Amino acid sequence: MTKHPGVVYRHWLGLLLALGLTAGAFYFAIRGIDTAALWRRVANQNHPLIIVAALLLVVQILFGAERWRTILKMLMPDRRVPLVGVHAAFYTAAFFNCFPLGNIGGDIARVVLSRQLSLPFGRIITSVLVDHGLALVAIFVVAALTLPTISHPLASVAWFGSVAIVLAAVAGAYLLWIFEHALRRWRHHRLIGTFLALTAQLESLRQPRMLVALLWAVLSVGASALSTYFLSCALGIAVGPTAMAAVMSMVTLVVIMPISLAGWGVREVSFVALLGMLGVEADAAFLLSVEVGLLTMLMSLPGAGLWLLTRQRPDVAVVG
Repeated sequence: MTKHPGVVYRHWLGLLLALGLTAGAFYFAIRGIDTAALWRRVANQNHPLIIVAALLLVVQILFGAERWRTILKMLMPDRRVPLVGVHAAFYTAAFFNCFPLGNIGGDIARVVLSRQLSLPFGRIITSVLVDHGLALVAIFVVAALTLPTISHPLASVAWFGSVAIVLAAVAGAYLLWIFEHALRRWRHHRLIGTFLALTAQLESLRQPRMLVALLWAVLSVGASALSTYFLSCALGIAVGPTAMAAVMSMVTLVVIMPISLAGWGVREVSFVALLGMLGVEADAAFLLSVEVGLLTMLMSLPGAGLWLLTRQRPDVAVVG
């Protein structure tokens, strides 16, 4: 099927804009950095700590997969949700998330592989949306818990914002029935009918197991922050684990915005700016950011193998 020229044009325009922002952000982050000091830090790194950081990134992906699997089990209590199949789909998504399409590419891979598990398409889409929402809430939860350890005016503002968003998310989850009741009389309209169907699915998530999914989400964010902390220790950066978790939560919020190529560039600017407030030199912050990106890509590579394996042999995805 041939794509409409306008769609192709918008795709390439978006890609070029993202590429331009990535290049500009990289230049902004790297200007004025002492390259000699940068390479000295590279040469003097603590390699065992890098290995620990890499393993924690795998743990982060596994926790994220269990978060999504818990959501799927709530949405489909009458269906079998295979452990291995869901983890394979989620790990594959983690691989695609590291490339220009970002989360969109990862979500497409998740949906494609989930269909091989014989799960309903509509519930899969809902589960992916809820999974993203829960992961976002977990980031704000971690930020709310860790930002008070940083004595900076901007940290206080970010803390108030994080707490407000978490409270709004909790309130919104328990007020869905108001929208459902108010719009029920217009359910024959397609758009409103679709919204009400989605609301009914979300209502099924209001159960104690949702707290388990949130716990997996917080653990996933925590594992990512701890991985960054060990990488910072390998580079000799003197920032505590809670402060690094606070920084990482803010950086993650910037990186997940679809404005650059898989977060490159904006992540480096964010690390240099935020760690600079804590007295970390620009070369160390920049190197930490690059290593976080490279290590994330490296540890997501098994997802490429899983994609090839499950696409060639669909039966593999349903094992477990």
